[in-house]
Amino acid sequence: MKSSSSLSSWKFVACFSVLAILFASGLAFSQSVPPPASAPDRTVQGPGAGAAIRFMVRLIQVTVVAEDGDGNPINDLKKEDFTLRDKGEAQKLSFFAQQNTPAAQLNTLAAAPSNFFSNHVESSPSGANSVTILLFDALNTQFKDLSYARTRVVDFLQHMQPQDQVALYVLTPTTLYVMHDFTNDSETLVRLMGGKPEKTSTASTSAPGPNDVKIEKLISDSMDESNRFYKGQPLNILETTSSAMLQIARNTVNIPGRKNLVWISGGFPIIMGDAIPLGPRDDRQDFSASLSATAKQLGDANVAVYPVDARGLYAARGGGRYVSPNMDAMVLIANGTGGRPFYNTNDIASSIRKAVDDSRVSYVLGYYPTNDRWDAKFREINIKVARPGVHLRYKTGYFAVPANPDSHERNEMLTSDAIRSPLQMIDLGLEVHADPIAKTNGRELKVTVRVDPTAMHFQKVGDRWTDGIEVVWVGLTPDGRILDRDKDTVELKPEQSGYDEIMHAGLSFSEHIILGSDSTELRLIVRDRGTGAIGSVNIPLAIVFANAGAQTSSR
Repeated sequence: MKSSSSLSSWKFVACFSVLAILFASGLAFSQSVPPPASAPDRTVQGPGAGAAIRFMVRLIQVTVVAEDGDGNPINDLKKEDFTLRDKGEAQKLSFFAQQNTPAAQLNTLAAAPSNFFSNHVESSPSGANSVTILLFDALNTQFKDLSYARTRVVDFLQHMQPQDQVALYVLTPTTLYVMHDFTNDSETLVRLMGGKPEKTSTASTSAPGPNDVKIEKLISDSMDESNRFYKGQPLNILETTSSAMLQIARNTVNIPGRKNLVWISGGFPIIMGDAIPLGPRDDRQDFSASLSATAKQLGDANVAVYPVDARGLYAARGGGRYVSPNMDAMVLIANGTGGRPFYNTNDIASSIRKAVDDSRVSYVLGYYPTNDRWDAKFREINIKVARPGVHLRYKTGYFAVPANPDSHERNEMLTSDAIRSPLQMIDLGLEVHADPIAKTNGRELKVTVRVDPTAMHFQKVGDRWTDGIEVVWVGLTPDGRILDRDKDTVELKPEQSGYDEIMHAGLSFSEHIILGSDSTELRLIVRDRGTGAIGSVNIPLAIVFANAGAQTSSR
């Protein structure tokens, strides 16, 4: 593959006229799920003449997993079945979507037109509606359990499914290692855990080499470090573990949708004193308040924690029913974030699989809070359904921090996170038609993009309406590496007739893109300057060009 190929050679030939738009009336928004209602706009007068601070009220999105009494997913609930209260006040749902992406439905997604892509909730090209973070915890797992747990993690990674998007972290007594960001490349992840791939993947771009020795040493050092710690070296495990989880939350906070944090660990108790494995202590301390605070912050970042007991089957002491106190903290964090704990089983790989699949069937509820006091305090959410026997799991609340579209640093961070996210950003609705252009050598696309105006914010200046969009195109390899990217800012200044057309039919533009041979996925990110809303669309190039070839040969 040509490593020199990059997106810097892309040619942008879209011409923006005085209206700064190109209309394509044949492209109508065909969302089966309506876009969110426009966000309320608050303007606060600041000090000084004419000074004002404008911010948008946040659209609060909550992913809900619904199950029957036997733990089976319920997939036929409607918007009117849900009642949501924010700090005790009933809320109007501005957005509702059902996410069903079990393996059986991937064929339905694949049946969509080969050249049409969107960020509608139900239209993910990969079939994924959540991402998974695997946290291999060498801090809270005894040395004797680490090797077995590692082989079980490798077993799961060897059998990843096409819709899985997994990031791999390793926590040692001193360091949180980011082994790999989100990817579907099973072979690379297996190698990073020191295992051997069952079969060679054509998608993997990480060939065995000198780095394998470094990876094996890292895993070995992690185990040795854990072994030394459990032999008596002191460390504040609760603060270190909480800090690591919150770092993961910060790393993924702007990845859209639900993040499943699968925490493979031996755990630790809520009350330290007769803790296992730390041994008896005189100063018994209850850490439930601290852990609850951690759970709230994780839930606010839409991270659901799924603890998996690395010890496997845990025998009762002296017979009778017994649950290890080490699971207390894990259960508390799981319940506080909408996750589920898995323990007392030797089938760790299967437990990981269940955790990953837990939100395959889920619902997304979105609303603009009626309480407009954005005081950064935690607000509890309560959700009920009008059907008996239904058990719901969701985050318990959020911190009332306003969304400020005028923060350059925040917007840059959001754009950066959208570039690396395998899940599509949905705040700004996008539809893309990607049509290959016949070339004797190389690959070229004509792309037509339509932006949903619902989440855009124009301001009247004189006889024109003004706004702006930032357009970013990114080329990616199979394991998620960015080859290069191209960024363009478009100023929008339509007169009244142009503005009315945008509000009616959407903002459309076309571009020609020349691709290098190494790119396997094209990612579009669009940010509206007026609201800060971001949308992204993932375009698998193999599908686009394969179907184009099939259509040509059939003529």
